[in-house]
Amino acid sequence: MEPGEYDGLVARASGGGYTAAVELLQFMRTHKVHQPELVMVHGGALISSHQRKLGSELWTVMEQVFLASAELGLGEWRDYCLGKLVKKFPTSVRVERLKGIYQESIDDYAEAKKDLQQDSD
Repeated sequence: MEPGEYDGLVARASGGGYTAAVELLQFMRTHKVHQPELVMVHGGALISSHQRKLGSELWTVMEQVFLASAELGLGEWRDYCLGKLVKKFPTSVRVERLKGIYQESIDDYAEAKKDLQQDSD
């Protein structure tokens, strides 16, 4: 990562451009940048306005927004993203893990533990 690279991407994405938002979210995933508020701003905008344009990247952004919304307690976004991911990938182990995260986010720890234990079987 170059000095100032992240800040530059944030500034470009703040201008509202599709490409800049996608690049920012990709950078955040690659470099493990933890800023759930930024994910919600830019990922939410992409999901709201550019689903078709995202192509297969939609599902990665959807997961990223799900994780951010679960952490921030944004139930509508969390539920929307998880619902779409479950529908698209009904037998995915990865989606099963997201269900466990969902259960944790609603304080259903017994169910979360059960979901997460099924993944390790």
